[in-house]
Amino acid sequence: MALETSTVLVVGKVISVGCIGIYAGQALFYNAILMPVLRRTPSQTALAVWADSFHIARKLQVALTGASFLSGAAVYYKTDNIQYLIPPFLLAINVPFTFAFIMPVNRELFGILDGTGKKNSTVEQLLNKWDLLHFGRTVLGTTAFVLALYGAFSDKSVIRF
Repeated sequence: MALETSTVLVVGKVISVGCIGIYAGQALFYNAILMPVLRRTPSQTALAVWADSFHIARKLQVALTGASFLSGAAVYYKTDNIQYLIPPFLLAINVPFTFAFIMPVNRELFGILDGTGKKNSTVEQLLNKWDLLHFGRTVLGTTAFVLALYGAFSDKSVIRF
C-alpha cells in the first residue's frame, strides 16, 4: 500500500526541520557552553576534551546534514517549492566552509595533541580561533533552522503539524 503524499510530505518536513534544528542546537552548544568552559580549563585537558567532542560531533553533523538535504530534496520534488531546498543547502554550505577555514585549525590542534604539530600557536590561541570560526557554522545552521521553520509553517501545500 502506497503512503499518501501528504503523509510523505509531513514526514519529510519533520525530518528536515528536525535535523537542521538539532544541528543548529549542537553548533550553538559549542559556542555558548563548551568553548567558554574549555577556556577556563588547563590547556592539555581542554585540548583532549575538544578532540573527543570533535570526533563525536563530526559523525552527528554529517548525518544531520545528509538527512536534512535528502528529506528537503524529497519534499521539494513533491511540492516544487524551493523553500524546502534553501535551508538544507544553507546547512550543507558548512561542509566547504569547514574544509576551507576550520580544518587547518583542526590539523594544528590534532598535531599538538599527538606531538607532531608545530609550536607556532598555543592551544588557547587555536581554540579561540576555532571557536570564532565555528561561530560561522552556528550562524549558518541557525539561519537554516529559522528558514526551515518559516517554510514548514507557512506553506499551504502541506498539512500543518
